[in-house]
Amino acid sequence: MSPGQQSTVAGFATDDYDRDGFQDFTVSEGLRGRVYVVENCADNEYQVAWQDSTPFVNLYFHTSGDVDGDGWPEFFLAATMSNGTWVLVYEAVGNNRFSPRFLFHLLAAGVLDYPTLFTSDMNDDGRNELIVFSGSYLHFFRGYRDDAYALSYLKQELVTRGAKHSVQVYDIDNDGIKDLLISKAQTDSTGQHYRFFADAYRGTSLTRVHRIEDYTLSPTLRAYPNPFNAECSIEYWVPTQQRVRISIHDVAGRRLRVLLDGIKSRGNYTLRWEASNLPSGVYFCRLEFLDARLTQKLVLSK
Repeated sequence: MSPGQQSTVAGFATDDYDRDGFQDFTVSEGLRGRVYVVENCADNEYQVAWQDSTPFVNLYFHTSGDVDGDGWPEFFLAATMSNGTWVLVYEAVGNNRFSPRFLFHLLAAGVLDYPTLFTSDMNDDGRNELIVFSGSYLHFFRGYRDDAYALSYLKQELVTRGAKHSVQVYDIDNDGIKDLLISKAQTDSTGQHYRFFADAYRGTSLTRVHRIEDYTLSPTLRAYPNPFNAECSIEYWVPTQQRVRISIHDVAGRRLRVLLDGIKSRGNYTLRWEASNLPSGVYFCRLEFLDARLTQKLVLSK
């Protein structure tokens, strides 16, 4: 593999992004703003399966994980620019085909920032959140429907002379709530001597990532597990009492089944779809609520 100028290649994340059974990893040419997906095609053999150009430089920071809960892991790339940190979100749209799905712009940082990105299930609900430590701000982002994200927690950390931060989460005291560990390196007044230390913040109910329906005014939809074998659960939230219709469609858009069609009060609900009589493949769950229409891609794998 030789993607351009080797001196600018940096960062990586890994997963089977397109769910084809072959492990992928991402790398980027930071100064040229290019991103590559490399796929394992045989024992000790790899190939560049896909590449894309972006308008960003300093595109060095990567992570991956299924944050929007659609069963397809996203990969996230961060670029540090003069006007802040930009985080691009890509997701598979087919075998070895990927598309940009979302863009975050974090204003507090800049070119000299080295943001930390990773994904973690912060509230043990089976879904990852995206954690970004950029500038002096720690952000938790939660997916609330396919390709849609919201800020669910924000913390400003004190930035002092010469400090460099990174962050990790771990349940240090075994109380079932993840804690924050923030590492720092600080110079003295001469700028020549360093001291290294870490701040530990004990997690409480305030640092848990609250369910997005606690404050959203729009309906939400997600299905799990995804991919699934024969049966999956479909969870949805409606903000007011209205008629709700949930239906299953095939890849041609044909409606196969109506799972729900009736009036529902404000709240969170779960129903199950049993699909043992259908062949493996891609299906779509559609929620209709007033003028909103939400669709989630489902993968039936037997």
